[in-house]
Amino acid sequence: MITANSPRAAEASQCAADQGQFWEYHDYLYEQATGLTEDQLVGYAGNLGLDTSEFTNCLNAGTHRDYIEEDSRTARLAGARGTPTFMVNGQLVAAPTFAILTAAIREAQGDG
Repeated sequence: MITANSPRAAEASQCAADQGQFWEYHDYLYEQATGLTEDQLVGYAGNLGLDTSEFTNCLNAGTHRDYIEEDSRTARLAGARGTPTFMVNGQLVAAPTFAILTAAIREAQGDG
């Protein structure tokens, strides 16, 4: 589900990527996060052992804001309204189960 705090969480994920921990931060958000406030986003970075000063500076500077805004625009234009959403061979596959996503990939490969 995309919320008002989702773009900031996406920026935070990119700031974590700057420290080589995108997937760790991503997984933490999806599996353990209890909220997406600014303080919580920084706290999660600390929980993962990231340099929180560098992380906070990245967020405050809006280092990845333009990238996230463009990515969000592209997703909305493609019809994405929540997470997870995937594009498989130009086809939108929104909030799929593993079986649905696998079938879409196989179909795109001609194995369907």
